[in-house]
Amino acid sequence: MLWKRRSILQTLLVSIAGAALIAYLVTRLLIPENAAYGLSLRERLASEYLLARLNEAWRPLAVFVLISMAGIWLVLRKVLAPIKELSLQARRIGPANLNERLPLARAPVELAPLVHAFNASLDRLEEAWKSQRSFSANVAHELRTPLAALRAQVESLLGSDERKQAVAEFDRLSRTINQLLILADGEHNPQRRSDPFDLAALALATASQAAAEIVQSGRRIEMIRPERVIPCLGDHVLVGLAIRNLLENTLRHTPVGSTTTVMFDDQDVLHVLDDGDGVAPEFAARAFEPFSR
Repeated sequence: MLWKRRSILQTLLVSIAGAALIAYLVTRLLIPENAAYGLSLRERLASEYLLARLNEAWRPLAVFVLISMAGIWLVLRKVLAPIKELSLQARRIGPANLNERLPLARAPVELAPLVHAFNASLDRLEEAWKSQRSFSANVAHELRTPLAALRAQVESLLGSDERKQAVAEFDRLSRTINQLLILADGEHNPQRRSDPFDLAALALATASQAAAEIVQSGRRIEMIRPERVIPCLGDHVLVGLAIRNLLENTLRHTPVGSTTTVMFDDQDVLHVLDDGDGVAPEFAARAFEPFSR
């Protein structure tokens, strides 16, 4: 098990050092000096002769092994440096930057086929990702008009009580479609992910937009804005959508008469506090998945 977990550098270092040691022992112990030319090979392989020669040669042997291992370690470290750099670059590639590729020119010749295959896999993943996002955006666009028409027809046919329940369901579907369009737009505009914006101003604007609906439901909302600008880099549209979702959750998961507070702590971390029951432990693992409920 220990051998399986040993790195390539350790394996090569031990192997080359062992080969150098064997070569040194053969040349120093078995090749006779002037005083041993009269001895046969059997006599030179005798334990007494080998121990005597080893007792004479152990100091230069130790120096030779140490110098050899240091030189081998430096050479192998230099040779394996491009592999480490490629692994770090591969680790940084994710859904947000699927257009990046590993530089084939910097890969060792022996690893060039592996790098080429990895880049080809990224090409296929990027195409599949784009197709999925385009499909979601197209479906969302196609659903908006028939959903509005269906809503108008349903409202004209149902009674007041049934109409209220149907309108709430149509509103939920409309929000889901709008979120699909916002997510698709964010995926097609990756440059927005590094846009600077004021997180405090965005939180205040989002809370102000949601305040009317929250108050009409019999709940209260409080915004404690810091007396400073909180600079942030990212997609302000998606961040605003995330804040909006948190505020809409208060309508479904807090009792009437409760208060939702939007505030920042001393570390400029945004908090949305309410009187709800919180997230169930079995749901926590997928709480940040898109459209999870």
